[in-house]
Amino acid sequence: MVILVTFDKEQFVVDKEVAERSALIKKMLEGEDAAPHCLSHNSTDFLPLDAGENDQPLSLPQVCSTVLRKVRSFRASRVKNGY
Repeated sequence: MVILVTFDKEQFVVDKEVAERSALIKKMLEGEDAAPHCLSHNSTDFLPLDAGENDQPLSLPQVCSTVLRKVRSFRASRVKNGY
């Protein structure tokens, strides 16, 4: 499981398999250079690229909860149907 936090501070607990369908999130979880750091909601707080595992939230500062809710639903249905 991965915890994703949107810019409006809503948390989403998502299966890692579903979260990794996003190339950016997958790279962040693997520790690759997808971005130098992930900013948390406070611009002075930085989360390392390995955030998201072991119940440490992975901050998505440019994603609102409404959009992530729709993306999560779409991705979960795609994984469930074998895509």
